[in-house]
Amino acid sequence: MNFHRFCLSLFLGFIMSDTLSASASLVDPLFSETFGDAKRPAVLLNAGAGSLGLTWPDLFCEELSQKGYFVI
Repeated sequence: MNFHRFCLSLFLGFIMSDTLSASASLVDPLFSETFGDAKRPAVLLNAGAGSLGLTWPDLFCEELSQKGYFVI
């Protein structure tokens, strides 16, 4: 089974005009796991707002990969 875990950090910053200045920065870790062969058709399972990446059980993901899908 091809299984990867990785975590990315996304950073976004912006500043508006001189008269109205505001700045924002977003630090959002992106969690991802993959199951199966990357050459197969992909299925993207999105946990949804406020949910953890562990929402989808490993057994469910493994069954999808055994049926010939690359699960992300």
